[in-house]
Amino acid sequence: MINFFRKLRRENMNTSYFKYAIGEIFLVVIGILIALSIDNWNENRKEGIQLEGYLKTIEKNIKADTVEINLMQRRYVQFNGYAMKFIEMIFKDEVDEQVIGNAMNLLAERYIIIDQSGFESLKSSGAIKDLQGTALEDALFSYYNAYKDARQEEESLNNFIETLEAKLFDMDSKIIVDVLRWGLVVDIKDKGNFSMPKDKMLEALAENPHLIGINQRMADEDSPRYKDMLKHANKVLELIGKELAQ
Repeated sequence: MINFFRKLRRENMNTSYFKYAIGEIFLVVIGILIALSIDNWNENRKEGIQLEGYLKTIEKNIKADTVEINLMQRRYVQFNGYAMKFIEMIFKDEVDEQVIGNAMNLLAERYIIIDQSGFESLKSSGAIKDLQGTALEDALFSYYNAYKDARQEEESLNNFIETLEAKLFDMDSKIIVDVLRWGLVVDIKDKGNFSMPKDKMLEALAENPHLIGINQRMADEDSPRYKDMLKHANKVLELIGKELAQ
């Protein structure tokens, strides 16, 4: 009988130890899960702060970009108008010094340049994964793709202009020098005297097939490239504003 009670007591003690061990394991597991949750929370918090920093940089970049885009849009419209006036002038068989002077401005090619540093940093850091599948991700890629498209169109136009501009020097050297005296060289005080009447020099420019070709190409331009960039830029700024406000 005594042996029976001793055996029962040992079994009860083993059961208690087993329950105690289970309880300890449970507490350890809970502790690990809590620690992992805290680590994940801290990591997510760090990633959130990092993403916020990149978005603020991109926001700053694009706000500056819009100033440049608006300037390019106004220049584009202005040059298109200059070209149209020049084509109208030659159709009327007229010579207008102001119209020709404005048309010569088309020889000054320019390319739009935006600041992509924030977006490139976002991609290289891997933080862009936090935007995957969002409207902001789509808007960002649409904006920078619109920039690439605009640069391609600019290169096509400017390459055409540069090719014909080089051929402008096929004119008689006296005409070229008079054109330089007339207005293309602005930092020389003593430009000398015209070798021919100004109206004859202007007439030669108005009849030059290469200048006509440049202006015809510009007059035919009707691209929404800068408007598209502005549209996408404003969309990105709107979505970044909402993201940072959360």
